[in-house]
Amino acid sequence: MLALWLVGANYRWLDLSRDGTVAAWAEATLQTAPAGALLLSGADGHTFALDYVQWVEGRRTGLLVIDPELLPHTWYRHQLARRYPKLGDRQSWDLDALMTAYSDEGG
Repeated sequence: MLALWLVGANYRWLDLSRDGTVAAWAEATLQTAPAGALLLSGADGHTFALDYVQWVEGRRTGLLVIDPELLPHTWYRHQLARRYPKLGDRQSWDLDALMTAYSDEGG
């Protein structure tokens, strides 16, 4: 009961629906990235903001966004392989090898 009261009492501070900070950052980042760029993201907020623009809004889908901290996770590697078919069925998901393969294929 107390939790519900706290949410109600603090809702205007918790409601981020009108906060455009993340959207502005993602827009600026994607607008300055050249076609076919590889973007490395090291923070969930950045990674998921860029993913949202690509997956949900369907914009700048030619950019490769990778979060190196997520590469050790099998589910993330499978997701990258599905989203970016030119990465292929990789034996190595080492970041340096990924960057080299991506640049060799022309981004």
